[in-house]
Amino acid sequence: MWVLDPFLGTGSTLLAAKASGRNAVGVEINQRYVRIAKQRLSETPRNHATKQLALKGDSSRLADLFRERELPKMDYCITSPPYWNQLKRASMRQTLGTLMITRSS
Repeated sequence: MWVLDPFLGTGSTLLAAKASGRNAVGVEINQRYVRIAKQRLSETPRNHATKQLALKGDSSRLADLFRERELPKMDYCITSPPYWNQLKRASMRQTLGTLMITRSS
């Protein structure tokens, strides 16, 4: 079973896949985050039955990346989209009051 995370970030999806005995591929455009994901994976116990791959690449070109790396078809796609730029825009942020109303509902 293979899991894809097209917005890898620091690798949480790969860590969860490793812990649950699944193969996983994560694609990240920022080399700094690829290094962080690889470091986090290296700090967990080895699992020789599965593979977790943190790859530098552009998710808008997944087909090319998969072909170049000869990656298998994925069974699941799990991600947390990058919202960093939206957090800077006041119109996109939730206020504490809105969060409190939502949580108490």
